[in-house]
Amino acid sequence: MDVIKGPPEPMEWPGKAKICVSIGSAFESFYNQSHFSSGPHTPGKVSEISLSYNRYASKMGVWRLLDMFDRHGVKVTFSCNGKAAEEQPIILQHMLKHGHDIAAHGWSNDFWVDGNDREACRVDIVRTVDAIVKATGVTPTGWVSPGARGSEAMFELLVEHGFVWTGDDASHDIPWVRNVKGKPFAFLPRTNLQSNDLIVWQRQANHGSVFSEGFRDAFDYLYKEGERGSPKWVEMVVHTDIGSRPALAGHIEKMIEYVKSHDGVWFARRSEIAEWALKQAAAKA
Repeated sequence: MDVIKGPPEPMEWPGKAKICVSIGSAFESFYNQSHFSSGPHTPGKVSEISLSYNRYASKMGVWRLLDMFDRHGVKVTFSCNGKAAEEQPIILQHMLKHGHDIAAHGWSNDFWVDGNDREACRVDIVRTVDAIVKATGVTPTGWVSPGARGSEAMFELLVEHGFVWTGDDASHDIPWVRNVKGKPFAFLPRTNLQSNDLIVWQRQANHGSVFSEGFRDAFDYLYKEGERGSPKWVEMVVHTDIGSRPALAGHIEKMIEYVKSHDGVWFARRSEIAEWALKQAAAKA
């Protein structure tokens, strides 16, 4: 447990920005069932309609989002699992071509690894990284476990395999750094629970405005904190098979436009946020 000795130190973003904003977009593949369910599912059985919902990402969703991000000049971080990288390498290549990040997101999103099983974690990391490298020629520097099921064993293995950040944390409004196996390692918390399309829109069957209002409420509050001298970070999560759908895509685009209408915003990819946090921590060491 982290021992807290007082209030958090103010974060300083590049260019004295009042807030950092990012978009995380998940590109995933499944064996039996995706995030969508049309009714009770029998464990171990394949649901074709559910898998077809996920295939929307590669057929339509990714391309709509890439076009949207290009039109607004926004660079994002795609969390890709190994199975998706193996099946759709050209899509990962397009993500990089458009200037986006790729973070490793485990092998599959319907068979999660036990974070306390060190050997299972090691196999999952190696298999996932190998698939992404084979697809793109680029080694990811960040890791986000499916369901954010991180563990100390996982963090240690990530450092051993050259990773410098993880998204498996929910303890802060800003990135933070600690030593893992003697090396500085950045934790980029889940600042996106109020604006995660899976949690807020699909699971709850909310109108798209609930998603956008949740993000805007968080942005507005944190922006004011930044104006008072304590900048924070906010993110929205857009799954390529969920947030890309017409009922929600317009709300995402409106939020991008809303953010860009403010001054003092640092719109960043997660790799840039981690790199900045590590530099700040090194300067204070």
